[in-house]
Amino acid sequence: MFEFIEPEEQRLYKDRIIPFLKKLAENPTIYEVLVELDQATFLLANDKSNSIQGGALLFNQSTEMLHPRIQEHVRTLYPWMREVWTGMISLQIHQDVTGRDFEKLCKLVCCALMADLIAFGIKETTPFLCVAMTPLEYRSIEMFSINMHNLWDYAVEVKPESDGLFHGILTLIDMNLNAVLPNLLKQRVTIH
Repeated sequence: MFEFIEPEEQRLYKDRIIPFLKKLAENPTIYEVLVELDQATFLLANDKSNSIQGGALLFNQSTEMLHPRIQEHVRTLYPWMREVWTGMISLQIHQDVTGRDFEKLCKLVCCALMADLIAFGIKETTPFLCVAMTPLEYRSIEMFSINMHNLWDYAVEVKPESDGLFHGILTLIDMNLNAVLPNLLKQRVTIH
């Protein structure tokens, strides 16, 4: 459902990357944070039917650039970290998908995106991802993750303030060996 596009592959996927960046650019607060896109990893929807668009932009960021409350949490628990993985999430479901199909597709997208983010966390050996998204994105993910065993588990949540964005630390791998992955495996989403 989603496909990783590594920095060295970006030139091959400009037709998918540019629309995603344009969608992010609609919110200037998110777009301000974007620097050195050539070093970013994209996790973009790979849906031939175009029912789903968007995904996540993943990049290393200095802890100094994080929201103050997120920065404080990272400094407290991971004082040696000077850079962390950050994700900007933006998803869209096509307007023709409605009713129960919309609900099922949203649940599937939330599960698939989280599974790929966990895979990214394992690959990059990071137990968390500092995320930023619009309040609408956050509410949509939360709404469709209800009854999904805390699939989208945040260690810290900062509701929209002056910048108008939701910020959070998304737990990818619980360092106490209670991995988020088993919760993902408990999910059963069926599409008809």
